[in-house]
Amino acid sequence: MSRPLRLEYPGALYHVSARGNAGQPIFLKDGDREQFLLLLGREVAQARWTCFAYCLLEAEYRLLVQTPEANLGRGIGRLNAVYSQWFNRHYGRNGHLFQGRYRAIVVDAATYLLPMVRDLAWAPVRGSLCKRPGQWFWSSHRPIGKDRNPPSWLAAAPVLEAFAGAEEGPRKGYRSYVAEGKAVPSPLLDVRAQMYLGDNAFLRDMAARIRDLPADQVPDAMLHPDRPTKEAIIAAIAEAAGVSETSVLNRHERADVFQAAVYLLRRGANLSLKEVAAAASVSPPRISQIQRSIEDAGGLVHAFRWAKPLTVYLS
Repeated sequence: MSRPLRLEYPGALYHVSARGNAGQPIFLKDGDREQFLLLLGREVAQARWTCFAYCLLEAEYRLLVQTPEANLGRGIGRLNAVYSQWFNRHYGRNGHLFQGRYRAIVVDAATYLLPMVRDLAWAPVRGSLCKRPGQWFWSSHRPIGKDRNPPSWLAAAPVLEAFAGAEEGPRKGYRSYVAEGKAVPSPLLDVRAQMYLGDNAFLRDMAARIRDLPADQVPDAMLHPDRPTKEAIIAAIAEAAGVSETSVLNRHERADVFQAAVYLLRRGANLSLKEVAAAASVSPPRISQIQRSIEDAGGLVHAFRWAKPLTVYLS
């Protein structure tokens, strides 16, 4: 059974989330959320984290925290355990409150800190819990945007510094920024290899950091954050072959382009047989057959001479 890779290092920024077991609520009343925030504040102080944002929904909580010390797992494990024990005692119940282990995405602070703060502000709206971010009492949006009962441990100042030059003032500048995010897709759609959110330089840095970590039972995708995306490979093939991107996976237009794309999506992007088959609208055995034929021909360049520039995706 695979397990998530836990990458911890001083200064790392994480988006952390945990869900209720089998989708059950982890907060039944506002008092539960008050207790969780109390415990979160204690953990932030003990672990010396910087908490930029939080959002408590019904069956999930989300945090944006930076760890000056490499101690995320210890802190979140303690937070979840203590809250679970309190919740079970309070309601006279037994069993697991949370669904497995928490999820932690390593975030490139330079690129995604503010977009992730905004994403957490919109989470209750997207979860149909309210109509506007400012209506939800249990997120960091009101404390940051309106200075409404800010927890002492919430790092609002670094977020507001980004809006220090706003004519209307930093708090209103922040609120305007959040309002502009209503139709903006979640940054989490940009997550690579299941746990990394950042640009290519950030992904290369993450790949270097995990190179010497134990990888036993860890999904292979997590170990290669710097692999090219499906979109990057399709764009590169289109340029090398002189065709449109929309035609790359059309097996009825140019068979050589189609086969090169299938091969690179497997070998370069490391997509599964099922994923490539779905993208190419053929069966998994057909994908395997294409791979074998290219390898039997001596590799991508021997099979298709125009594909020489694409070998960079195989290194």
